[in-house]
Amino acid sequence: MGLGVGLVTLWAALSATDRPLAVLVTSERSGSAPYSAAIAKSVSQELERARAGVLLPESESVPRLQSAGSPKPKSCNGSRPCLLKLAEGLGAEAVLIAVDVGKLGSKLVIHVEGISAQGESLAVLDFSTAVSSYTIDAAGPIVLFADSLAQKLRAQAETKAQPSATPVPPPPVEPPPQVTVPEPRRSVVAPVTLLGLGVVGVGVGVGFVVDALGAKSSIDRSYFTGPDGRTASHLTQTQLDSLTSRGNTGFTVALISGVVGAALLAVGFWLFLSN
Repeated sequence: MGLGVGLVTLWAALSATDRPLAVLVTSERSGSAPYSAAIAKSVSQELERARAGVLLPESESVPRLQSAGSPKPKSCNGSRPCLLKLAEGLGAEAVLIAVDVGKLGSKLVIHVEGISAQGESLAVLDFSTAVSSYTIDAAGPIVLFADSLAQKLRAQAETKAQPSATPVPPPPVEPPPQVTVPEPRRSVVAPVTLLGLGVVGVGVGVGFVVDALGAKSSIDRSYFTGPDGRTASHLTQTQLDSLTSRGNTGFTVALISGVVGAALLAVGFWLFLSN
């Protein structure tokens, strides 16, 4: 018993954080059970390699959920409220790693997401692959997901560990001596600064446009015509909603950034010419 506790303590010390991680299959879609289990196993192995936290076995995570009155993990099937209840039921410091796999003919659609008890999405993995090669195709994305989650949890742990600074009262302010300051010459710092900010704003807008177009392209490429002539998508509804939200946000931010950038450029040019 003492040796087991010592090993757990040592592993927590070596981990990026001591946050408990529960990798759970959160859907039960037709024909996807063996693939869901395999993906969940690969995710657990990569999280352990990345030392993202302390992995909870199902023998511990499932009783936690039961005692908290949470729904069964496989009953969620992509439902966001259901996933949030699972994350909350695991405990305030725990992180749910939700694995959702759907099988469409010879294709697998895979969604993996790390969710905190507070409902924050810490890392997301979405991709589709052929059933015949999913173990090879999934290896790289799962490694990136595990490293991304470990980095996010490490950053949160470092922020939490920083001591709060004790405010120091400012020294008494003495009235400044009365001096006559000659009128300064006009500087080009302000117009150059505004021009630089304008270029940055326009650049940010272009970046968000590219990202939004990428999201729209992913949605367009996911549609196909089934044997019955009806149009369907390789993506789950959750993935479609996520990509749609991402595209709308991108276009909105791009518009705002472009307008602000253009305004800053105009003011900067005016000030530069006024000098």
